[in-house]
This record gives sequence, structure tokens and C-alpha cells, in this order.
Amino acid sequence: MQIDLTDIFSQWRSSYNSNSQLIRVVSEEWFKTQMFCPSCNNNRVESLPNNSKAADFICTHCNETYQLKSKKLTLGRKVVDGQYDTMHDAIIEGRAPNFCFMTYDLSSLSVTNLLLVPRFFINLPILEKRKPLSATARRAGWTGCNILHQEISDRGKLFVVEKQKVASAEEVRIKWNKIRFLQDYDDYNARSWITDILHCIDAVKKENFNLQEMYQFEAYLASNHPLNNNIKPKIRQLLQVLRDRGIIDFVGRGEYRVL
Repeated sequence: MQIDLTDIFSQWRSSYNSNSQLIRVVSEEWFKTQMFCPSCNNNRVESLPNNSKAADFICTHCNETYQLKSKKLTLGRKVVDGQYDTMHDAIIEGRAPNFCFMTYDLSSLSVTNLLLVPRFFINLPILEKRKPLSATARRAGWTGCNILHQEISDRGKLFVVEKQKVASAEEVRIKWNKIRFLQDYDDYNARSWITDILHCIDAVKKENFNLQEMYQFEAYLASNHPLNNNIKPKIRQLLQVLRDRGIIDFVGRGEYRVL
């Protein structure tokens, strides 16, 4: 993978007067020529038709879809996405794309970071509804959304490029395969429970943790899953699932270790 954007930038520079449009085309062209599919052995992805809902690219071997979001220098706390209802429905129905968050540096014309978030980590708590466009706007009433990427579990953040250091396709695929069991959960509620528990484990910020530390997130989990009145038993159940999947290890007496 080459992170240099110089050639692509030069190729398209004369075609656009708008810098934002130029950067969009450059980043998309780079992604199409450089990105591999982490879910299979295909080393290229293809562009989807313009205005495709909730996705920009597809792997023609395994049909995984990808949405690319690019920003200058840093991602910040949130990334602007498309229509709220479209992404909301895609998440609930299991049609959310894999997100790729890219940052670039125009001074060096290079990709600085490319963060891949598998679709099974895209859940409603990270989707923020924006204010509808005003009545005087061309698309009056249209409501967009933001992706709160910092709320995603570290397990769901796979760096393809980090601080200009490129990971191999093999490295990324190994990490993907470790968490791909989540795609077996067709039911949104079941899948989101597991990703929420992973987020809580991250928040403890310790390699070794215990049940009492996990119980501190009872209110947070109850807010995300208001129909469940047995939060503590659910925590214990899902810690066992994560142990069986090789994500954590049971040490004993309510003690666990992150693997």
C-alpha cells in the first residue's frame, strides 16, 4: 500500500475548482487503488454507483461494503455522515457498511491514518442525529447524522495506516478474523450487547478486571438496553461468551484478563 497522494492529486487537480470536491475524488481514487478487503483474500475493492445508500465501495468476492470518510489531519470527536434514517435502518437491519476513516496531510500529500471499523461494531449509540435543515434550505427538513467513532470499542478499531505506518493485509485480516464471530449475530440487540460489553471492558483500562468493575456500567447498559431488567446476569453471560471466543480469559473468583 502506497500512502503518497501526489500522483493522484496531480491527475485530478485541473478537473476541479472546489478543494472539497478534489479531495473527495483523490481520497476515493486512492482507496479504490490501494485498499484490500479484510474479510477475504481480495486485494482490491470496487466503486459502487454514485448515490448508493450507506456505502461507497464493495468487494466483488465476498460482497462486503465500505464507506470512506476523509478529514484533514485529525478525525476529531465525530465524523459527519449521510442521512440519519438511512443509516439507522441499515444498522438495525444488519446492512451497515464497514467504515473507513481516513486522515490526510495536504502539506506532504499523504495519507496519515486509515482506521477500519467492521460493520458489526456500527451500533446505534455511536449514531448522533443532527438538526434538520431549515425550512429555507434546498433540502428542507433533511436530517443528517454524525458517527461518534470514539465510542467504538478498541476491538473494533483496526488501523490499516497509523501515523503513516502501513499495516500488512495479513495483520489486518488476523485482527478481523478474531472478531468476525460478531457477524454471526443476525439480531441487532444480541450483537449490540456484545459490543457494549467490549466498550465497558475498554473503559476499565486494565488488563485484569473483575465483575465489580463491570457492574459499575450497569446504568450505562440499562440505558442502551431498556427492555432488559437483569443487567448483572447479562454481563456475566456475555463475559462467558467472550471467554469462549478467546477475547478474554477467566482467571477465577470473578476475575478476568484481556487477551
